[in-house]
Amino acid sequence: MHLPRSRSVSVVSSVVGVSITTVLLMLGGNLVSPVLALYGQSFGVGMAVVGLLVSAFGVARILVDIPGGRLADRLGTRTTMVAGCLIVGGASVAAAVVDRFSLLVLARALQGVGSALYMVAGYSFVGRVSPPDIRGRMMSYYQGSMLVGQSFGPTIGGFTAEHFGLASPFWAYAAMAVLAALVTLVAVPGAAAERVLAGQTASAEEREGEERRPDARRRQRPAPDADPTESQGPAWLLRRADFVLVCLVAFAIAYTRTGARGTVIPLLGGNELGLSESRIGMALTVAAVLNLALLVVTGRVVDRYGRKVAIVPGLVVSATSLLLFTGARDYPQYVLAAAVLGLGTGVAGPAPAAYVSDILPPQAFGVSMGLYRTIMDAGMVAGPVVAGAVADRLGLSWALILNAALLATVALLFAWRAPETRETRRAVVSAVRRGA
Repeated sequence: MHLPRSRSVSVVSSVVGVSITTVLLMLGGNLVSPVLALYGQSFGVGMAVVGLLVSAFGVARILVDIPGGRLADRLGTRTTMVAGCLIVGGASVAAAVVDRFSLLVLARALQGVGSALYMVAGYSFVGRVSPPDIRGRMMSYYQGSMLVGQSFGPTIGGFTAEHFGLASPFWAYAAMAVLAALVTLVAVPGAAAERVLAGQTASAEEREGEERRPDARRRQRPAPDADPTESQGPAWLLRRADFVLVCLVAFAIAYTRTGARGTVIPLLGGNELGLSESRIGMALTVAAVLNLALLVVTGRVVDRYGRKVAIVPGLVVSATSLLLFTGARDYPQYVLAAAVLGLGTGVAGPAPAAYVSDILPPQAFGVSMGLYRTIMDAGMVAGPVVAGAVADRLGLSWALILNAALLATVALLFAWRAPETRETRRAVVSAVRRGA
């Protein structure tokens, strides 16, 4: 069961448009990352207070994810994405010109607000318009665009700050955010066109199959007379095992990204192996390159064989990589562990986002995606804090061991209790064909 080629091309071109704007915004955001602490210190505050700059961005995203999803449902994803880009741009200009640290923290929080609006709307758009047969690949393109920005942003940002001053990356971030808003207006369909694309994602066979399977409809969506956006809010999703389990997957992956890869692994390389910053950076680049290289392949596997076939092995391989880091005694072993980490995160890749898009109700897609993003962002905020606290008390190796235990536990729970959404859809279509 596939969409006609012309319809698939429309979906792909729309997702490519979103991916281009995502590259711009993620590149701009990561320009700031290598100089943020130094820029904060230039205001004459201590390191403990500088931490507010990092937490302000993450906390703002957590608080705005669900309201941003509501805006995406009501105003359309393109409008919400443009608003997010413009807020990021304005906040970046403010961060570049403020003369008080408190105002810098406020500007950083506003950057988090704009980022949340953009990200939840972007995820909602890709998930809403992508048909199940190519949803994994579309999510791989979208997540690949994030990785491009994350990979090259810090290098460009460091060069910019070195030659033009610590405030210059914020000016560059503002320019990229405004450019992202303009590209979004041109390349991303508006609300009416988005509804047409989203309506095309279900073929006649799928719709007939859903009509013949009212029990499946009840499992996938709330009752027709209940509008979860207005009456129940997103809380009803937390009573669904499939949604809770995929959110745990997202939390564990985000926690690992900021806790292990972003905090503990560099400290392990520097403090215990005596590695230079450049060698640590090269090892993490190996992980990022493998992650990016596997995304498209994983997207095809996810679409062909199901979401769980990538999620569960990806989590297990990622957990294994963290244990390899604890046993690394030299640089080659450190690089090997980083490569395995890149393989694990690449295998898991777009599968969680495709899975959650499979199960979200169309009438509350944005707010539901907002709840998913909230839990993911909570993992990103908790990662450095919890992993750092564990490392202080028990040591760096134990921080990685406990992180590996989290990944393994989530993998086990997901393998045991989460239904395979992709296979369920195929089974429905096959049953319809047999009945015909």
